[in-house]
Amino acid sequence: MASIEQELDFAGKTPKELYQAALAAYPQAGFNIWKTRVLACLVIANTSSGDATITSNFIARYNAPVALSMSSEELDRNTLKSYAEKFISEMHVVLDS
Repeated sequence: MASIEQELDFAGKTPKELYQAALAAYPQAGFNIWKTRVLACLVIANTSSGDATITSNFIARYNAPVALSMSSEELDRNTLKSYAEKFISEMHVVLDS
């Protein structure tokens, strides 16, 4: 099982803004939203690639960096990093629009 965790900085954005952006960015990055927690600004999403499943968690907190994690039983860390980069790219597109 491979997993990655990243702390992200979206300066000047509130957790609620980041939560809303994540709700838009995950589908644009090819993920399905599985579960959300509005009060916690938490989004859990997943996607498939062949026989592999990828699960991702995004949480935006006050006074702390944004946390992004991805894991898969079948894929390696480098592949997960490419999925994370795609999601982060889509976050920037949503936040810049």
